[in-house]
Amino acid sequence: MRRRRRAPNSRNSGFLPPGRMLACRLMDWNDLLARYRSERGGRPKREALAEEIARLSTRFTHPHERARLPSGYLDSRLTRAAYASYFAPANAEKVARVLGELAAADPGLLRRPALRVLDLGCGTGAAGLGLARARPADAPGRVTYEGIDISRPALDDAAWFLAEAAPDWDVRVRTGDLDSAGGPPRDLVLLIDTLNETTLAQRDPAGAGAAMVRRALDRVAPDGYLIVVEPALRTVTRLLHAIRDRLAASDPGLRVAAPCLHARPCPALAREDAWCHEERSWDRPSIAADIDRRIGHDKRWLKYAWLVLTRAGRTLGEAMESPAGATGWRAVTNRHDVKGKTRIAGCGAAGWCDLECLTRHKTDATRAFFALERGDLFTVTGGSPGTGHRRLGPDDRVTRRTP
Repeated sequence: MRRRRRAPNSRNSGFLPPGRMLACRLMDWNDLLARYRSERGGRPKREALAEEIARLSTRFTHPHERARLPSGYLDSRLTRAAYASYFAPANAEKVARVLGELAAADPGLLRRPALRVLDLGCGTGAAGLGLARARPADAPGRVTYEGIDISRPALDDAAWFLAEAAPDWDVRVRTGDLDSAGGPPRDLVLLIDTLNETTLAQRDPAGAGAAMVRRALDRVAPDGYLIVVEPALRTVTRLLHAIRDRLAASDPGLRVAAPCLHARPCPALAREDAWCHEERSWDRPSIAADIDRRIGHDKRWLKYAWLVLTRAGRTLGEAMESPAGATGWRAVTNRHDVKGKTRIAGCGAAGWCDLECLTRHKTDATRAFFALERGDLFTVTGGSPGTGHRRLGPDDRVTRRTP
């Protein structure tokens, strides 16, 4: 019998308590996008937008089509309108959620009095909008945001979006690339969808990607963070895992801040069918829902892989430190409810582990285990350890972690 797919968790983030995002800046995407299309997007018809979005989606996700994606594709007004209407809101929400988890490890990060941000390959400013979404509305001080891209029209759109969403920021945009990004060290350097668009077609994608990430790290302050977000495609996600491992092995001073709870070699790479990514539901803008109906897509879920690196900043592993006898985990698969038991895989300092609990062992102590979703952070006290396998008993306490 075919099982009905269960929707991923609709909570804001696996590491955020209920209501956390309510303290952040509100963003009415429907209103913002309507004004953008009217003032800057040329008021394209929905049919034209849908056709362009379908074409872009194919080129972003199919290897052979990706190679045909021109470097200046955002110079086209229709393409920018399509990107801003469909892909940018999702990317902004991904960045907001990543920053929410990172702020759990470093609570003062988004409240720094002079937050310096560099957005490499910023496009129409989606990552900056994600930061505007995540930064608490009562945060003191001023944000200095610098966006760099090769497309001048895209930069003009980014400046417009950020002027609307964050009018108190000091926003500077300019044409250039990673190698031209000089200036002082930044608190945050954002690298969004760059590996997928630039390195997969190269002879040594992991080597090229590691070199790119290493150069981006040169722009990060010692207590700052480099944030990499990529689509949750198997190839690009496993590439991100490989880049993480290369950098961690070659640079002892580098710390993996998130999403991992450790800096050991990525256990997912030892499994051909594994790639560690997020899958979260969200409230998509109405135009995205309309486009989905027209082209047969489903943008109700955010699917992304991510990596945060730092040298002297805090890490989620430190934030998840537990009393003796408790182990910290991130859920790296969907939860599987099968007859008589529930299973989910976790990744922690001990490596990859398949955890399971019998349904008859659902107690007050284990109840949280039966509600875990991919991406959740949790601790387990007790359990019978095995080689890559752990069965929980009725007295083993499972706690979903919140700051």
